[in-house]
Amino acid sequence: MAAPPAPSEPRKIANIERLRGLAALAVVICHIGGHFYGFTRISPGPEKLFGWLGQFGVAVFFVISGLCIRLPEARALAGGGVVRLDVREYLIRRFLRIAPPYWIALFASIAVGALIKTELIDGAGSPFDVVSHLLLLHTLAPSTFLGTNGVFWTIGLEVHFYLAYILFANRPAKVWTAAALLVLALVVFGAASKLLATGNPWRIVGQELFLTSFWQWYLGALIADWALKQPRAAAAPPLWTARIAAVILTLGLGLFDPMLGPMHLRDWLLPFGAAAIVALFVMRPVDAGEDSNLLEPLNALGRASYSLYLFHPVALSLAAFAIMSRGWSTGAGAALCLILALMLAGASYRLIEKPLLAWRRRLRPAPKPQGQAR
Repeated sequence: MAAPPAPSEPRKIANIERLRGLAALAVVICHIGGHFYGFTRISPGPEKLFGWLGQFGVAVFFVISGLCIRLPEARALAGGGVVRLDVREYLIRRFLRIAPPYWIALFASIAVGALIKTELIDGAGSPFDVVSHLLLLHTLAPSTFLGTNGVFWTIGLEVHFYLAYILFANRPAKVWTAAALLVLALVVFGAASKLLATGNPWRIVGQELFLTSFWQWYLGALIADWALKQPRAAAAPPLWTARIAAVILTLGLGLFDPMLGPMHLRDWLLPFGAAAIVALFVMRPVDAGEDSNLLEPLNALGRASYSLYLFHPVALSLAAFAIMSRGWSTGAGAALCLILALMLAGASYRLIEKPLLAWRRRLRPAPKPQGQAR
């Protein structure tokens, strides 16, 4: 496996943690706007940006995931070391990170779905549905793709990305590989669109198969290899100007929807915008630090971002039930949803994720002296 980072080199990139938290919050705001106010990506006015926030957040998540998973190997390559992924350790660590919180969110979704159904939680609880979700195979069948909890499809794809990465881990990330994966994605998506008519339930499975989106995840791996070879940016103000511009331009894609055959072009441009945002947030200026106690709320949001993503549909259903039974206003329901989502995320992180992360760190093999392969 990759050599450990130097003592002065942090394992985590603070800005990426914060960006992850903001991406999760974008998804939450998208679903709040959709449920309580009817905002979608096809709304007639600028409110369609609320619907776009969800897709924007997921694209940023995919790129960040590829970056973070790739970092150990990228650091080894940057240091001139030999990269050899310990597949067993890698899979155990990925399992401990992803599965336990996901499983708890799964059963919470089933329980809340028995109370009230929403567009994100459908109350499905058949044995096939439950087992396919437990095994993270739910994206391979149309009846379970969006079942139980409407955000779980991305978790299924994430696991498929982790498995696919094993094939690429021991070699440098290359632009031509990303291009080849993009071509593969276009071919698979095009074939699914051509062979499966609109209304065919298997169409979404073919179009959203992990092969059509792995290239987005791989962009993060490409950024990891690139970032560790680059010097810091020249100055903070131009860097922040570029970051803000990248965010605005990428969000602005949501206002347009040009088509090329069956493809929404903005959906294929979005990952490039997400990659540009992540690359700019990885860069650090030479003339100013970016760590501040004022940013601690964003740090906390980033740490709990996975739980926030998993549990916010549960919070939305509970808020919907509350306003339905008590006659509260739409605004009160939206505020309650956000508060519940943050509370559930904080509880899940402290009680589930944080202990598991500590245990996972204890499983990490002791570093070997420099120059020895691991």
